[in-house]
Amino acid sequence: MMQRWRIVITFVASLNIAAFLLQGCGGGDSPTPTPIPTPEPTPAPTPGPAPPGPQLDFVPIRGVTYSALPCTAKDSTDLGACNQIGVPRPGLDYVQEGYSAMWGKDGRDDLGTLLRLGANSVRVDSALGLESTKDHSAFLDRAQELGLHVMLGFHTQMACPGFDCFSAWKRAAKVGLSKGFKSTNSSDWHPSVAMLILQDLPDTLNFGGGATPDTCEDDGKTLAQCRVKAVLSAMDGVLMAEKEMGVQGSANITVAWSSDVKNSIDGKVVDGIGIYGFQDMVAGVADPGIADYKLRSSVQDFQKAFDERWVHSIASNSNWAYVQEKVGDEYEKYNFPPKKWFLAEYRATGMSSAQISQDLQSMVEEAKKGEHFLGANVYEFQSNYIFPQPQLFGLFGLGSQSTGQTTEVCQEDTTTHHPSCAKWPVYCLQILKSENNRARDVATAWHGSADVLHGQCGKLLSKASVNSTDNSADINSRSTSSKQSGVRVVI
Repeated sequence: MMQRWRIVITFVASLNIAAFLLQGCGGGDSPTPTPIPTPEPTPAPTPGPAPPGPQLDFVPIRGVTYSALPCTAKDSTDLGACNQIGVPRPGLDYVQEGYSAMWGKDGRDDLGTLLRLGANSVRVDSALGLESTKDHSAFLDRAQELGLHVMLGFHTQMACPGFDCFSAWKRAAKVGLSKGFKSTNSSDWHPSVAMLILQDLPDTLNFGGGATPDTCEDDGKTLAQCRVKAVLSAMDGVLMAEKEMGVQGSANITVAWSSDVKNSIDGKVVDGIGIYGFQDMVAGVADPGIADYKLRSSVQDFQKAFDERWVHSIASNSNWAYVQEKVGDEYEKYNFPPKKWFLAEYRATGMSSAQISQDLQSMVEEAKKGEHFLGANVYEFQSNYIFPQPQLFGLFGLGSQSTGQTTEVCQEDTTTHHPSCAKWPVYCLQILKSENNRARDVATAWHGSADVLHGQCGKLLSKASVNSTDNSADINSRSTSSKQSGVRVVI
């Protein structure tokens, strides 16, 4: 009996083995098991806001123009949220507290993103002159907490009747100082404020109040006289505002001249690129009458401020080699030293990624020499979709995902000062997926990182490549102390 069961068991086992072998060779009726799909890599987690750190050196300047209009490409189309007749667009004063959902650490943390890219400074145009009721200190406090320096720009299109900008610039400075731009611990500008940019491209005579090239010539003045009068009067107004507000004033002062070819007001510079404006200021400060302007400040105070605080600057679309040849190589020829100069705006129009990174690296190396050149501001933080143009200059674009909403942000009419206010959605940042990835180009040059950033659109994250960092940009290895020296860098 036992022998019979042993034979049956052996026979069944043999059948099972044969069936298994036939299945493995493709035989039998059982289907081939479906392979388990390999899951897609999980996107790297977005880091939190950048932690506090010590104040960074201001030179070499590694700045970015902070332009961050909260309007996507869809919003900017006909009848889009930002392009409707009779509906005001978002305010251009990004320093006001209502925009903290974009730049604050409890929001998208754009200032922290600039730090992670390797920047040490941020330029903000139209920070003075367009808004007079909201607090502006939180932006500066966050910049100071991160160790960033701030370049505050006045809105250039304020009223400047007859090219006399004194009143509008004085008012804008006094309002700004009363709304957070003044230090709470001293009689000076906020410690993060390293530079005041009085005007952007004043040589184009792009002012409000009916001040145009045509009205200049109709009044029997030369274009050079009108541009110099506008700058001198704006500076005069700011100095008077400081005096009336009890501010000593140590922040550096500049205007960003265009790179057009012009002659200086005194004829000393002929067919100069940008440097005509440098000589304009030298001649105009020495004799304001050359521009048909009479100072309200004392001549002594005005010249002292120019001697101690003025820095020359230009805006350029060109590559660094060209700017260095046309400006840097000519600088000593016209006796501009010991005054310094910098690129207030580096647009890099139509340039490749390799060219941009190389230019930025070369500018840093030049500034490290400690001679006349200080560095550059890259244009711009975020693409502006409102105005049709052949190239978007932003380090970032905007995705469709909303990360929150601003509180009320306002912009005033430059003549009546009547405000228009609204709340706007805040969108995630999108690193542009193209060969010309400007965020990556900047981070590469400045030894920062553009791989994974707070406020970045999560669905667009790609496999990160690790960039090398140095102590100035590696915020994760920096001190978490928020204590600041409060000492301004005077160039």
